[in-house]
Amino acid sequence: MKFITAILASALVLGFETRARALDQRQETLDIGLPRSETDTTLGTPFRAAVLADLPAASTRGLRPGAIIGLGGRTAVGDGGGGLYVWAPSSRAAEDGCTTIRPADIAPTAAGRWLRVDAAPLNVRCFGAKLDGRSDDSAAFSAARSAAPDGVIDVPAGLINLTMGVSGGPSTSVLWRMNGNKYPDKKTPVYGVGTDIVETLLPFNGKYLSRSQTDRETGAVLTVRQDITHSTVGTGVIPTLNTETYITSNPKGQFVWNNLHKMYDKSRLPGGNNVTTYSQYNREEGGTPGWGLVVEHRDKSGKPSSATAASVAAEFDLFGENHDDSDRRIGIDMVVGRHYPAKGRFMEAATAFRTSSVLQNGMHELEQSWFKRGFSVESGISVAAFDASRAKYLDKNKIALRIGAENTIDLSNDGARLLVWNVDGLQYLVDGLPVFKIDDKGNVHMRGTIKSGGLPDQRVPAPSASKSPCRTGEHAWDSKFEYRCVDTNTWKRTELIDW
Repeated sequence: MKFITAILASALVLGFETRARALDQRQETLDIGLPRSETDTTLGTPFRAAVLADLPAASTRGLRPGAIIGLGGRTAVGDGGGGLYVWAPSSRAAEDGCTTIRPADIAPTAAGRWLRVDAAPLNVRCFGAKLDGRSDDSAAFSAARSAAPDGVIDVPAGLINLTMGVSGGPSTSVLWRMNGNKYPDKKTPVYGVGTDIVETLLPFNGKYLSRSQTDRETGAVLTVRQDITHSTVGTGVIPTLNTETYITSNPKGQFVWNNLHKMYDKSRLPGGNNVTTYSQYNREEGGTPGWGLVVEHRDKSGKPSSATAASVAAEFDLFGENHDDSDRRIGIDMVVGRHYPAKGRFMEAATAFRTSSVLQNGMHELEQSWFKRGFSVESGISVAAFDASRAKYLDKNKIALRIGAENTIDLSNDGARLLVWNVDGLQYLVDGLPVFKIDDKGNVHMRGTIKSGGLPDQRVPAPSASKSPCRTGEHAWDSKFEYRCVDTNTWKRTELIDW
């Protein structure tokens, strides 16, 4: 078998395949794929067959070993179920209706088979698939999977009904190359055949790969790898995967996304976190520092942004339908951890969130490029806009906020009330003028005067006994006495008299 296939690949297929495919398919019947005058010298006897369905009934009398026949389809010319076949008189291979055909005049145990030698991938039509949405094509798909020599099977356009499922064939994944096939509902694209990979066409000639019914041992649907081994000195970018979108005309209101990642979780099962996009940089021994993710947005238009034309480098949207009682619905979660816990090493990251100004040449230029706001909160807040109360401080000073000298804290929204520290001390300014100042020696400087009173009394109900519950500073009175809480749960009173 292998000897015959090798000979055909180098001599017969190359010599006859082009002529076989160039036959006029408008004929009611086809010759063997060769000019009519060559029929006798090739097969040894006149022989006529148009499609695969004709082949079992054709007589094998006088056929010469290695004779080739080209068939235009399975039941009809052009249906995708044909191909090139070679006559192998010594073969006893099991017939499957496509790759191996036993002629009717050959007993089941006797030798003599037509063997498919076409270089093109197998087609499910060859195994009898109807692709009409009504017929169950499970048997045809299973047979194709078992016979596919290179793990690639073509599926012409049509509706796919796989009620009984697909089985048989290799333990590794098979690639089903479809052409926009849909399920019997005529709406849903076919997204899976068992645990195999499906490549299909989308509207406007797009493609997608998919796989269903996977388990933990199933590999990725698509893996792209590049080994960088050169030693050339220079700068530049070497992408492993490059996607580019060029927009020359786009109706107003249309969104164009270069990459779209979606995940739908309906498992209702507890377990680990599901991740739509995961980026990891591994610095191995001897490797150089790198970045796990870089998002770069370049605006070369020279025009300002607007409410209808925002310029955003990265956007993170978080949507939910209920309250987050567990405090685990997080917009951006930055985690720092050590990679070698067993070796006693510790991990410290310098900065969790940083903004910097940089020009195209990589130089930091704070006066030529800047942010209006380093961090802006424009959402509803139910607890705190900035919360460092749960931080574990490793430094004795436990610094929650550091702004540096001469920098201010704006207590208004227009810069009218500022808190600032400089060499003169900590100052509170209103409209640019200092109201009070505390220097490093503890001296207090006040522009106005210190006034007492004017605060509302913190009155509580009069206590019934000197040990009634109270907090220091609370006071009360009735028609006879005024009461003062001088310590926790400790009241003192004085009588009210005329004078």
